[in-house]
Amino acid sequence: MYYRKLKSIGYNQNSNARFIGAVLDANAGRITSSEQQLEEIAPSAKNGYPQAHLWRAKRLIGKQLSPDEMDQLRHHLEAAASLKEYEVWIYSTLAEVCRLQQDDQTAIAYLNRVAPKNPAAYGLLAQIHQKLGNEDSWRTAITKAIEFFQAEVEKSPQDSRSRQALAKLLFENGKLDSAITVLKAGLEIDDTDSELRQMLAKLLCAKFDQLTSSRDSNGLGPQLNLLQEAIGLNPASIDVMIRLKAVLDGTASDQTSAKTVLNKLLAKGQSTGTVHFVLGSHAVQQGNLGDAAFHFQRSFEILKSTEGDAQVPSLLNNLAWLTLQQGNDPEQALKLIEQGFALLPENDPRQPYMLETRGQIRLALKSWGLAVSDLEAALPELPEVDRKSVHLGLAKAYRALSKNEIAELHENLAEQ
Repeated sequence: MYYRKLKSIGYNQNSNARFIGAVLDANAGRITSSEQQLEEIAPSAKNGYPQAHLWRAKRLIGKQLSPDEMDQLRHHLEAAASLKEYEVWIYSTLAEVCRLQQDDQTAIAYLNRVAPKNPAAYGLLAQIHQKLGNEDSWRTAITKAIEFFQAEVEKSPQDSRSRQALAKLLFENGKLDSAITVLKAGLEIDDTDSELRQMLAKLLCAKFDQLTSSRDSNGLGPQLNLLQEAIGLNPASIDVMIRLKAVLDGTASDQTSAKTVLNKLLAKGQSTGTVHFVLGSHAVQQGNLGDAAFHFQRSFEILKSTEGDAQVPSLLNNLAWLTLQQGNDPEQALKLIEQGFALLPENDPRQPYMLETRGQIRLALKSWGLAVSDLEAALPELPEVDRKSVHLGLAKAYRALSKNEIAELHENLAEQ
């Protein structure tokens, strides 16, 4: 009914009416008709009806865009910029698009235009100036951004987003202790805020790094308390795991201090899944495969039930590797690594390591072709230091496939 009424009031001559008709078409599933109308009133190559350009831009936002689609988004935003009621949003979004297109100077121009009305834009402006090495402009922008978010937090202490933005800016401005204080104040208001907890755990790790880089030779001392606090905030933190593992692999004094902290956590029942994971990794480093298997199995059981799937692929990879090393059940090792792959997010940085594990398992099962597929996929993605075992595995598989020339090449690369 409404669509027919639009037709009766000069639909074809009235841009606003045609825009409404195009939206109605889209909502009714008449996509082709909608796109045709929009292309006429808000063309892809020139300016047209601003409201329609804005609508087309919003339909592109949130999608994975090709370079051509990114150009289209920028065009539609620029063509809608005359809409004063949307000016702040349009120019802020345009700045983000320009930044993604490596057009930093235009992004700066857009942000300078909108920042007086939307001081939150000073944060992005500071990032761009820092990237370009504009020290004075960066200092000015980050100071204004900090002032804005400080005011927001004072006005609304429960505003978690503003508090996180403030902490990030303070950290980037070299004020790590102030950033930590801001986050701790937020957790006093709501200690269940997972984003605040995760961010504070990261900053406590940064503080640990800061202190350990300048420590004397008397051991880590109370600095490990920072990691203990961080692991309590985010039990599945990779950052904490890495640092605890590094301490355990360090001097005898550091190992003793780290084990004291880890044992205290186990005794209190705190972050036990993460602690077992770290102890298992250390046991592997020390060649204690029995201890490693015990700790990894406990870690798998605990983290699976308490922290979900985030760390489980790493644990299953380690369990599969240990099962293979113990030499008695490669079929079980294959089941474990396949479970890990099923839980692994797309493009996860752990993938090449898990491909290597599966490739080595398939070698043990004499599935030569499948082993080659896994190991060759893993090889270019692994650091140079981790490639020797992959070359040796490929040499073994190619020998079994009677491809001796290729096998010899891998054997030579393994020796380099």
